[in-house]
Amino acid sequence: MDHLSPISVSGRCWLLLLLLIIVMFPMSESVQSDIDCLRSIKESLQDPLDKLSTWQFNDIRAQTFYYNYTCSFNGVECWNNDENRIISIQLSDMGLIGEFPQGIANCSSLQGLDLSNNHLYGSIPSHISDMMPFVISLDLSSNNFSGQIPVGIADFSYLNVLKLNNNFFSGQIPQQLVYLQRLTSFRVANNLLSGPVPAFPNSLTFPPEIYANNTGLCGYPLDPCESGGESERDAFVSGLLVGWAVFFALSLVVGWFIPLDKLTINFIKRRWVMMTPRLQSLLSSHRTDNTMISMLERFATRMSFSELSEATDNFSENNVIAIGETGTTYKGTLTNDRCLAIKRLFHSTNLEHQFQSEIETLGRFRHKTLVQLIGFCHEFTDRFIIYKFMPNGSLHHCLFSSNINMEWPLRMRIAVGIAKGIAWLHQNRIVHRGISSKCVLLDENFDPKISEFGKATISLNGEFSLPSCYEEDIYAFGMVLLELITGKKHEEFINSSEGGDMFELISKLQATGEYDDGMCCFLRIAGKCVECDPGNWPSMVQVYQMLIGTTRREDSDTKNEIQFAD
Repeated sequence: MDHLSPISVSGRCWLLLLLLIIVMFPMSESVQSDIDCLRSIKESLQDPLDKLSTWQFNDIRAQTFYYNYTCSFNGVECWNNDENRIISIQLSDMGLIGEFPQGIANCSSLQGLDLSNNHLYGSIPSHISDMMPFVISLDLSSNNFSGQIPVGIADFSYLNVLKLNNNFFSGQIPQQLVYLQRLTSFRVANNLLSGPVPAFPNSLTFPPEIYANNTGLCGYPLDPCESGGESERDAFVSGLLVGWAVFFALSLVVGWFIPLDKLTINFIKRRWVMMTPRLQSLLSSHRTDNTMISMLERFATRMSFSELSEATDNFSENNVIAIGETGTTYKGTLTNDRCLAIKRLFHSTNLEHQFQSEIETLGRFRHKTLVQLIGFCHEFTDRFIIYKFMPNGSLHHCLFSSNINMEWPLRMRIAVGIAKGIAWLHQNRIVHRGISSKCVLLDENFDPKISEFGKATISLNGEFSLPSCYEEDIYAFGMVLLELITGKKHEEFINSSEGGDMFELISKLQATGEYDDGMCCFLRIAGKCVECDPGNWPSMVQVYQMLIGTTRREDSDTKNEIQFAD
């Protein structure tokens, strides 16, 4: 018995191997989940600054042996250097675009998440505490999140830091946040919040600054709350119903104690019968409006008429930015000094359709080439749509009504950006039906943002296909491209074209020698978009690719910021 038999040695080896597998399997499963978490985050967010370029998932060796390669990813911190279990994700100020990444739930050991100073939008998931049960610090500040702060945040068991400031959150702050017993840092300044603030215990005394620049917060440490009320429309409906009920009841009481002649009684009955259908119609309309508003609130923040009136100095003419086909747009400044563009829609037979179409399209489909939807207002007969403010106004204004010197390289970049946006819309089965230089807005960097989606058509079930239903957008883009190249309004081209032959007119322009090679290439592309036979028109993806090819030949410094990858 001094030495082991070959069988016993083999048995011990197999036993050790089995124990090793048992110990390592949960770790491997957990690590793979974290890798899937990062992959999902990268896939769900647009990364125009290429900040997540180090997040590469094609290392076969790493995925086979769970080598700690994710720990070197930009913004990722692991528990230790021997495994890929992620403890913290810090993606602040990276220019990321998209909604809250749902894949974060796969980071099962996450304790810190910082997505601040990006361009994230939409609402916060109601089950966020289930997605990250061990989080200690959550920073979503300085983004474009909207909707209500979810009550589910109160279910975090270990949360110490919660930063939601500088967003567009609306409604009340959940009172349930008082149950966050470990909370030491809390910020909700610069939002659209209203109502009483949570009555935190004395051990959590937060200064008034954390609530600054909201529309109507009250309660300690702020001003005391006054008795609240219903919205104007709800108050009107409720008052009308109560008034008529009281009137009818009093009529019965009076009729009981004071004999009324038959003529008076019949008059009361007739008035009640006449009013009943009207009340039913009003109630039905009220319910329909509430259903529609609840649907729209999934896409944007609902704001009140009084807020918009205050932001625009009672819709002063001095704040008018533009007057278009569908409405007047005002510059508005909120109490937190954030600037908005507020479009007040004109009353028309298509008012409701335009209102809903624009909010649904811009709310459901968000892209960096589309104007950013912030909120809406629906009160009585007024309809407002609120956007992010574009300091350089419309392309039409810059080309024809301003002193801005738009050199050719800038015009090229704008043309490429517009084409990219329309191509993205078409790839997502959206027809704009109103493309013009007036609907293209320019931000502080003169990057184009497409707006005016009141006539847009969305096909989620494949009711239409390329190219026939996209012809209107392709032709319209060709006219915008001509405006960018020549600096002349498209009406001039239509009036001067012989028999409506735009292609022949463009050929004559190229022959004048007024335009250099790059401009002539753009003219040829514009000609392809407006020639007489739509069957020969390229798709917008092809138009974008032709523009990119021309731009790269003309400017060798053009880099990835205009690649059509998203």
